[in-house]
Amino acid sequence: MKAVATHALALLAAHPFLFLPFLLYRWTVAPTIGMSDTAILVDAMYRLNLSTAVNNHNLTIMAGWILTHLPLLIVETVGSRLTAAFSAACLGVSQSMWWHSTIVECYAMNALLVVMALGLLVRFDRTGDGRWLRLLFFLSGLALFNHAQMGILGLGALVVLALWLRRPPPGEGARWRWRLAGACLGMGLAGAVPYLVTFGHDVARSGGAFRSTLHEALGGSFTGLMFAGDAGKNLGDVLFLLALQFPSPFLVLVAVGAVVLARRGRGRPAWWGLLTMLGVNTGFFAFYDTWDRFAFLLPSFVILAFAGAFGVEAARRALAHRKAAVQWAISLLVAAAALGTPPFVYKSVSRWAQADGFWKRRYDNTGLQNTHDGTAYVVNPDKRHFRDVERYTSLLFDTLPAGAIYIDDDSRHYYAITMYYRRYEGRRPDLDVRLINAWGIEGWGLSRNDLALLLARAYDEDRDLFVVTVDQPEGGLLEGLPALFREFPLDPAHWIYKEITKGEIEPLFARLPPYLPRFGRLTVGPEVEAGPPTLRAELAFEEPSRFPFPVAFDWMGPDGAVRGTTGPLVVAPHSASIAASLPVREGGRGEAWTVRARVGAVVVKSSATP
Repeated sequence: MKAVATHALALLAAHPFLFLPFLLYRWTVAPTIGMSDTAILVDAMYRLNLSTAVNNHNLTIMAGWILTHLPLLIVETVGSRLTAAFSAACLGVSQSMWWHSTIVECYAMNALLVVMALGLLVRFDRTGDGRWLRLLFFLSGLALFNHAQMGILGLGALVVLALWLRRPPPGEGARWRWRLAGACLGMGLAGAVPYLVTFGHDVARSGGAFRSTLHEALGGSFTGLMFAGDAGKNLGDVLFLLALQFPSPFLVLVAVGAVVLARRGRGRPAWWGLLTMLGVNTGFFAFYDTWDRFAFLLPSFVILAFAGAFGVEAARRALAHRKAAVQWAISLLVAAAALGTPPFVYKSVSRWAQADGFWKRRYDNTGLQNTHDGTAYVVNPDKRHFRDVERYTSLLFDTLPAGAIYIDDDSRHYYAITMYYRRYEGRRPDLDVRLINAWGIEGWGLSRNDLALLLARAYDEDRDLFVVTVDQPEGGLLEGLPALFREFPLDPAHWIYKEITKGEIEPLFARLPPYLPRFGRLTVGPEVEAGPPTLRAELAFEEPSRFPFPVAFDWMGPDGAVRGTTGPLVVAPHSASIAASLPVREGGRGEAWTVRARVGAVVVKSSATP
């Protein structure tokens, strides 16, 4: 232990820049809980919830569990500490790397595993010593315990092994190949033991359902997001995210370094393994249609930053023949742009997205403005001042009436409410908090039919029901449902929406809503359905309203007296008409009856003879 400590101190003394990432991330770390997935991961850490389900990240969970229960980069690749320090710093301020280092997330662990794999590949390439390849196989097996995505390390290792086996040392043959392959695969299997044990436990816990457990481990319900979306759009998104990671001269150096690395590594097994990792990860997640694609592409960005180091070194050597003053001037200018531009861009995007144009099309926060600054959360890694989740949930808990139903979606605050504040702070256990199925994944929240039944029951029972939004993603499920909502203020800057219940609709109906459509004809005729004789009244709309509103139908006898009424009926958004069945009242044969439709003070009449 003393030797290890001495070596670590010597390493830090020789390379003091290794302190810088820690200082940056400690300075910009989120002060409180973040959005959706962070609450899930915090809960899993507290409960040490290990499984092979694809949405679980065991190494990250174990690291977090250890930290909650205790009181408490590759430098020599290109032979220049200055080049390594600068390249590592550019990776450190890249959006995805920085973003995942300042909140509770699992993908920074993926980045660490990739960096370790790069180190092993470099050592193997330099020495030809099979120990480094065997360690890479062990790391590849272990990495599966954190995320199925880390299978890219195993694929890269297999490519390296296959190419190396083609060129045995002089005097070696089939026996050498079998011994080497067995040793590497055995190390991979040893590294995968935690994953395999957990998988076996999952199978036992499921009652022996091997196939369904394997399905969950390989993607489960998320397989519907794989290989989805338009190819051109996906490619454009990957290129945009690459530019967002390095919005500076370092992006040019990445391109230069990729060329240098391709020339240098031509025909060498290690570099083909590296290319396999990069290609498979980038190609697969280019067609994995999620909002956080930048998280899954983090291993690719790490590899590209590694390539960028070769570009930095090429540029440094190209400047070597110039005067020292020129070298310093150019170096300082490039360093200032490479390290200063990313924080400026990430901080500014939220402001840029408020005006019409490219950034608003990409990061429009309009649909989230009633709860939080989603653009700032998604783009800006500097989370020092991001308390939107804490602020919003406190307003929610302080304002909602006892026993209310609250419907959220997983991109807002559902998990922060249910898996963090309620579970670990015991706040508002009386609330009935529901999740809508915005992704269309089976079993992931309320379906459209479930939502319709819940809205109808709350309406009839005069129970307080709130939704976080009537726009997307909830708006898609609410579309066409006969439910009426009004804004419900939490404070002057935040609001949600309350369903109008049966007991509230009469007072609302007494005044004219401001969003009525243009009315067409009111027609009345015999009802064709079996049963007692009835009339069917239908009110058409020339320009349907995008909001729901109440309509009542009255029928009056020849004397003009009202003989009956339907009471307020809610017209679903975007409806072309609304109809009601009216029972035929006893009266003289051939008497003229009148049907009228009322919306507040607006009345539309039509005569009919039963």
